[in-house]
Amino acid sequence: KNIQCPNEAEFMAYDILLGLADGDVLRQVPRYPQHIRDSPEVQFAVYTLSVYNENNYVRFFRLVKSTTLLNASLLHRYFPLMRMSALSCIANAYCTARQGILLPLAELERLLCFESAPEAAMFCQAHGFKVNETHVRLRKNAFRQPEERQTALKTRVISDKR
Repeated sequence: KNIQCPNEAEFMAYDILLGLADGDVLRQVPRYPQHIRDSPEVQFAVYTLSVYNENNYVRFFRLVKSTTLLNASLLHRYFPLMRMSALSCIANAYCTARQGILLPLAELERLLCFESAPEAAMFCQAHGFKVNETHVRLRKNAFRQPEERQTALKTRVISDKR
């Protein structure tokens, strides 16, 4: 109807962020008016989509830390998938078929925005890795999908934005 709303770009960006896992979300962006496509909100969402599609967990969690409360809250739903991708990527990159690596849980907590080392430990155990009090042993052939869908607990990286 050619009606413009002052917050249209913001809400189009939310739509993109809610559909990161949807393969068709990028198809709708070229249909947006040019001023919407060029808005900082939509540019952020499109960049976040590319980071998500690249499984770039480092950039993803940096974006979460640097964005607004609402954007971070929308991205929270992707934490388990990005964390799982990170564990798989780290195991494949740094482990041989015979030898794993010990990674400090505190480092995973920081890197993947876990609330605590015990939360990181539970997540790693659910994905087949052995954990002690301070470290996780990543092995290339130990990674597995958990039986139950993982959900991210409340996280300080988001609640601190209030």
